[in-house]
Amino acid sequence: MIPGISRAAEFGGVTMNTVPTAKACRVYIAGPMTGLPHHNFPAFRKAACDLNRKGYHAVSPLEINGEQEGAPGDWMQCMRKDIAALVTRCDFVALLPGWQLSRGALLEHYIASSVGIMCQPIEHFLQTAAGRPPANLE
Repeated sequence: MIPGISRAAEFGGVTMNTVPTAKACRVYIAGPMTGLPHHNFPAFRKAACDLNRKGYHAVSPLEINGEQEGAPGDWMQCMRKDIAALVTRCDFVALLPGWQLSRGALLEHYIASSVGIMCQPIEHFLQTAAGRPPANLE
């Protein structure tokens, strides 16, 4: 727990004693893009679909920056938009496979963790219904 910050504030208002609504469970998707075929867009699309199907509200960099298959766009500009959305709109971060090898996903993980936003592998969220808080908040 972060000194001086309540457990509820530390995790976006979600505590073990609170059942979050689907609206409260906004999950940012972080993972590798740069250098991968089609910028790994298919994995981000599938993750968003899977999270939404489980009752979460998926927030994807593809939604934030648009999908430009031919051009990855300006990395710094995209990261600024992504990080702004992550810290202002999201309660949790779902990590796609290979996130540890991505400069952007590492940065997103570091920032989210630093401000009390829980980060877990996407499988964790897919095994947990949105009507219950994800396990391991303690």
